[in-house]
Amino acid sequence: MYNVVTAQTILNDPTAHQWLKESLINALACDSVDALNDAEILTEVLKDHNEDVTAAALVELNKQSAETHTAVYPVPGSTHTGKYSACIVKDQEMGLAIVILIELKDNPGMSITNAYEHIASLIVKEGIIGIKPENIVWFEHYEDKPKSLDKVHLKWSGDRYVMEGWTPVTYERLKTMLHDLINKKP
Repeated sequence: MYNVVTAQTILNDPTAHQWLKESLINALACDSVDALNDAEILTEVLKDHNEDVTAAALVELNKQSAETHTAVYPVPGSTHTGKYSACIVKDQEMGLAIVILIELKDNPGMSITNAYEHIASLIVKEGIIGIKPENIVWFEHYEDKPKSLDKVHLKWSGDRYVMEGWTPVTYERLKTMLHDLINKKP
């Protein structure tokens, strides 16, 4: 966000939230040690709040999903199969989809993180989604970890996905993406 973060940089930044600017002005007027301790407490409280909001939203999203598929997939190189659910929201007309792969609590096999590329590739190859692989945005969630949500970065290589990484995501970001998809804003 900022290359060099100083109080003045934040106060002069037109994109900085007003509440941040006001909090900074108030903090600068306090004892610096007290302000730093309070900022650390506030950080923890806001992290917990975000996790709670994310957890509640994922529960609600699972209830409202237009399509949910639960399947047991064999994972190459593993003697076990994994049990996963896919929550799919798509717009066939625009050719876009958002998919949340969810590792179920009773999964006896490989974790969703370790099996993600394979499962995503199988879902596309089986035609469950019916959208071009490069037009699907993927997320990962663990049912037994209600506060977990990561955007999964995959690249389609012609016949399968290749993992490029994960990014933690807030529910608010996911909600915005779903809203944009539903309201036809690619």
